[in-house]
Amino acid sequence: MATLSRFDTELKELDRVIKEKKLIISQIDLDLGRLQHEVQNLTKEKTTASNLVSKLEQQHDWIEQEKQLVSFKIVDVVRYSSYLPNILACSINLERNMILLHLMFWACGKSAKNLRTRRRE
Repeated sequence: MATLSRFDTELKELDRVIKEKKLIISQIDLDLGRLQHEVQNLTKEKTTASNLVSKLEQQHDWIEQEKQLVSFKIVDVVRYSSYLPNILACSINLERNMILLHLMFWACGKSAKNLRTRRRE
């Protein structure tokens, strides 16, 4: 009798594990379906946008001219964006130096004024 109840317990445990796995699989299937739907929508949007851009380029000559004037690629933007922290640091240093230079000139102007007034006295 003990072996039958042990087998019964094992069967119930296996049944529970199978139900959990089926639930996980169904959730994954739902997520996969949702993602496939999003991919289809994005593909349609990309095609629509590409067609619209082509249509606008054909309708307006200035778009092609502007594209030639601004002929940089996304790769260039990504590459040059790595310089941004250095540019910002240089800009901050330049601003600080300009303020110091302005203060120095202001102080020199004040002292020159004081010298001129002292000479007159």
